[in-house]
Amino acid sequence: MELELLWDMFLGIKLVFLLLIILEFAGFTVYDHPIGAAVKQSSYFTNKPFDGIFGLAFSNISSISEKSLLDVLKENGLIQRKRFALYLTRYGDRASELLFDDVNPERFEGKFTTVNLTSDSGFWIIRLDGAQISLDGKTTVIYFSQNQAVMDTGSTMIYAPKKAAYALHKHIPGAKKKWFRNYYTFPCNIMANITLKFIIGGMKVIILPENLSLGSEDGGKTCISAISSTNDDEWILGSSFLRNVYTVWDAEAKKISFASLRK
Repeated sequence: MELELLWDMFLGIKLVFLLLIILEFAGFTVYDHPIGAAVKQSSYFTNKPFDGIFGLAFSNISSISEKSLLDVLKENGLIQRKRFALYLTRYGDRASELLFDDVNPERFEGKFTTVNLTSDSGFWIIRLDGAQISLDGKTTVIYFSQNQAVMDTGSTMIYAPKKAAYALHKHIPGAKKKWFRNYYTFPCNIMANITLKFIIGGMKVIILPENLSLGSEDGGKTCISAISSTNDDEWILGSSFLRNVYTVWDAEAKKISFASLRK
């Protein structure tokens, strides 16, 4: 699958052997849990403030052919249901929160919107119905022919198929695609005037202005769009999307639920 190859190239990690460890986190203790030991990694990880990848996808895509952590927690009676809830913030803001087999009502408000996974591939894949862009009183709704989206806590950006990325950015005044690159830029001074909503299961997830950009490339005049172009057919909804909504990931029901963040 092209997505897997892209992920492998991005990570630049070579796994050559397994370790069995005692894994302790958040009050859980798992004995003899296998992890893949990396002996080679890309320069991307050199200055990153983490030591590894905490995978929460399904067991059938494990690169080391081992059970997922959710499966292990359930089999050991540490959780009753294979699900987790995610509250994700920006660097420097309040702490993010990963909650197993429960939800935190202090993090969300209103009712949940629940959608089914659309694939048994092992990734968390859902249908993305469309997007709504509002600027200067004008609202445009865009529907996508390529509407399968991988929900991915390990990606920073929102990756859109080429046609979809172009369709979104053409409604942002001054937006430009960098030649021979897959990212877009736009004038920073219009960011506060843009309202972007992704439509999933009838729910409109508002992308906050601060999550539309990855930062400036020239001291605050030109912003790098958090939505990048990809050659894949699937979207990847990374943390630039996930910071805007409370999510519950249910591996048993094969569903993901969304709720608005508590203000």
